[in-house]
Amino acid sequence: MGYSRRSSCSRVAEQLRLGLKSKSDKHLFSHHADMISVPHHIQEIDSRVEQLRTECIQVLRVRYVLGLDGYCGARRAGMERRVFEFWLQKAELGLV
Repeated sequence: MGYSRRSSCSRVAEQLRLGLKSKSDKHLFSHHADMISVPHHIQEIDSRVEQLRTECIQVLRVRYVLGLDGYCGARRAGMERRVFEFWLQKAELGLV
């Protein structure tokens, strides 16, 4: 009835981003992101990251979420390159 709340492009983008597959029985099930259960191995990594220092979390986000390293990563994090690499190494070792 009327227009959809979300565009089809938005739904497809969410499916690609989250790895969901929508079925034709969408009126029976909700495929929204809030209905996804987090896999055990991802939950374990999340809990380990939460225990790290804020500097470690910051450099991990810059390096692995934004995909920046070296000079660009250090500038984005607001640190010198050597300090950035120190915290990145400390963070990576803390997750092992």
